[in-house]
Amino acid sequence: MAAPATSLLLTGDIAQSGREEEYKTASDWLADAAEATGSPARKIMAVPGNHDVDLRGLKEEHRALQTWMRTAPLDKVEQAMTQILGEDRHPIPRKLADYRSFAFAHDTDFQNWSYPVTTKTFEVNGQSIRFKGLCTAMASDRDDAKNSMFLSASQYRIPRDPEVIDVVFMHHPLTWLRDADRIENYLNSRARILITGHEHQPIIEPCEHHAGYQQLRLAAGAANPPYADDIFRYSYSWLEFDWVNDDDGGVLVVRVYPRTWCEQSTCFKPDDKLVGEDQFVEHRIRCAIAKRNPAARADQPKEADVKGAHSESSESPGSDGSTREGATAPFNNLVQAVSGKALDDLRFFFWRKMQKSERAEILIEVGLLSERARLRLPSAVERQAFEEAIEIGCLHRLWNTVMRRASPSDRLDNPFGENE
Repeated sequence: MAAPATSLLLTGDIAQSGREEEYKTASDWLADAAEATGSPARKIMAVPGNHDVDLRGLKEEHRALQTWMRTAPLDKVEQAMTQILGEDRHPIPRKLADYRSFAFAHDTDFQNWSYPVTTKTFEVNGQSIRFKGLCTAMASDRDDAKNSMFLSASQYRIPRDPEVIDVVFMHHPLTWLRDADRIENYLNSRARILITGHEHQPIIEPCEHHAGYQQLRLAAGAANPPYADDIFRYSYSWLEFDWVNDDDGGVLVVRVYPRTWCEQSTCFKPDDKLVGEDQFVEHRIRCAIAKRNPAARADQPKEADVKGAHSESSESPGSDGSTREGATAPFNNLVQAVSGKALDDLRFFFWRKMQKSERAEILIEVGLLSERARLRLPSAVERQAFEEAIEIGCLHRLWNTVMRRASPSDRLDNPFGENE
């Protein structure tokens, strides 16, 4: 555990009631966590939880629709959800608008409402490991209960890649999902590791499914629950991945370092309920992986390993050596033409230091949005505006406009050339 982490992985409940000011507070906490673990600043992998929804925009008919989804036939719910997610301004998905702004600023937003999945891929000793975050909170509200939530088929039908190992993470455990029986077969035949949150109970459980398919299931603890006692303990886990090639494909080696808060020593220590006197538990997962053409992957970034702490709380290259799957093709190509770090800095500073109304005014002033954006600025509009800024070459102007509104102590030099 001496090496720095590659990323922080969050299984949801980043905010309390899904509001932007709460995400900005969480962002400060995450910055401290990133510094403590040595992971790249502002680079996380996250999915939303039930506390990440903002219910203020729901009217009675929308609440009734969500209540109907908890008992209606699954096929009808699937049809209704597909229609809802196809409407950009429908109040049900827009409960997550402020979450998506936070996620966009931290490079972990999903592509669109219809496919609310975040994806990043890392190279571990020449083997691709793909992290896919699924959204179980789309129909979430204060009446959530076991066997009442819903995950659309577009999310859990994970495309197979014979050269890739999939790690799937989501907020709610399967027991909370109405369509769990449908989901199980997909996850138990495609995900080598399944990580969930919500229940604040850390679990490490190796499984074997159909035809001997090996899987490791992990449940996250919570670094900041409302209270802690003998049952709900402040906890997190450090995950370490390695890959060992052999003639049959290879072995995915996963070491889990569960940590829990000790009141007597006032610090985190190994969770002896999970690992006894050891620091970690190691699981070796046999994987049949197709042989790859080394030349085809010669330009791929290599990572010695991928490590991350997780807590309740077309691909394009990221500045941390990962790739982000699901972005639109124009955005992919354009991002490669500008500095990844500079763009990350601008995106984060823009969200972190500016209020929503200020962000709308800036994008209007630069000419990236129309006056109608003053009414509401969802993350999807911000993302489109950034794509437009790259395409027309006005990142230099956008940076200057943002810095003029920032306090003098926060202002930074412009990293973009005037003709970028």
